[in-house]
Amino acid sequence: MLILVSCPATALAADIFDNHSQVVIRYDKIDWQTYRFYPLMNGSVVPTAYEWAIDNSQVYYSSSAQIFFPSGDHTVSLTAIDSEGNRKYDSVKINVTFWSLHNNYLLWFLYAVVVVMIMYYWLVKIIYAFNRRQVSKEVRVFMDIFDENGHAAALVDKLKRQLVK
Repeated sequence: MLILVSCPATALAADIFDNHSQVVIRYDKIDWQTYRFYPLMNGSVVPTAYEWAIDNSQVYYSSSAQIFFPSGDHTVSLTAIDSEGNRKYDSVKINVTFWSLHNNYLLWFLYAVVVVMIMYYWLVKIIYAFNRRQVSKEVRVFMDIFDENGHAAALVDKLKRQLVK
């Protein structure tokens, strides 16, 4: 049998601003691993101090925080304290992934791969064009498929004419 007895609840002064105030963490993504955090408050009491806890290990004391995260899951917690020592809390979870379109390193890597592939293609085409008679018939057929418009062959012919002069 469960008996409920009502008793007046007393709140500690250090844990309340007023009944309607609240602190909320907002953040902006600056780049793929850097975030800027700032508090939003409602209610009439203005906090005088802020404590930012990053992954329950690093603590910063400022009105906002800009954090660079490694890849993985992270928790950012905020404690807002007013002049009387009253506290309000909030926390957010952030998931930072390496495979993101906001990752500039990934985009530069993909760009470099495409450039290298294009350069390799043209290098192979030019080498083939200079040595066309020395390769087998199968290789000639295969390479001619890649150069169906004759751009590489025209370039090589122009270079050969300039070298002869």
